[in-house]
Amino acid sequence: MSKGSTKSARKSSKGSSSGRQTNSMGLNMYTEDAAGLKIDPNAVLVMSLLFVAFVIILHIQGKFRKG
Repeated sequence: MSKGSTKSARKSSKGSSSGRQTNSMGLNMYTEDAAGLKIDPNAVLVMSLLFVAFVIILHIQGKFRKG
């Protein structure tokens, strides 16, 4: 195999990432072609914070009811 064909093979393998895009910060964001549930990252953040708040409230209620 010659050196020229190796370089072209390396370039073509880096170019396609099968449904992923890399932004300037290096994070992998999936495109619309990816299968699965599509939720905005902000919605995931809000739902996780609400879940943590709910668990904290239940913990506090458990302390007072036990007393």
